[in-house]
Amino acid sequence: MERSVAGRVEQVFLQGSTRNRAGKQLLISLQLVVRDHGLLRWRQAHPAVVLRDTDWLVGHPLGYVAGRANGYVYGSYEDGVIDLLEPDNRPHKLSAVSETVQNSVLPWLEETAQPDFMVAAPSITLGVGGSSIIEWLASCGRSDLIGDVVRRVIDSQPGVRDGIERGRQMARDGQRPSSGDQAEALGWSAESLATWSS
Repeated sequence: MERSVAGRVEQVFLQGSTRNRAGKQLLISLQLVVRDHGLLRWRQAHPAVVLRDTDWLVGHPLGYVAGRANGYVYGSYEDGVIDLLEPDNRPHKLSAVSETVQNSVLPWLEETAQPDFMVAAPSITLGVGGSSIIEWLASCGRSDLIGDVVRRVIDSQPGVRDGIERGRQMARDGQRPSSGDQAEALGWSAESLATWSS
């Protein structure tokens, strides 16, 4: 499923398991992805302070935002996996997915569409999106929110503090973060964008 609104593309897509076997297992996981064409243009205009050259903003398994209660988000990867092996159960399971999209995914998409709400997005979203999210905040003219995102990531995952500091130091030393280290990338971006916006 895909929805485009003012240069923003919101996707919910299905991913089959590599362990699926005819007559034995038919698992599908649902993934969420948000792309932003304005972010892509901003990245292209500011290559010295960005780590990506795509329109990707954030994405992760749907299960991480699969439940809500009293304004809090909860869920696990498994909450976004459906088993379609039994034909008689498929309508019920697909109906449950539709309900999850209405009750959990649509509110998540709204949160990730506005800078003030993004800061309060689920910590898993901020951790996965990391440097991409703070690049987006800068592209929206909201560099003032970058520190809040970094603090929320550290509060939810204290073990990333050293990696973030390494990334900050790399930016001060004119180095780029290592590929695949999200904490270093977040620190590098926070430092680079603080210098860029001042």
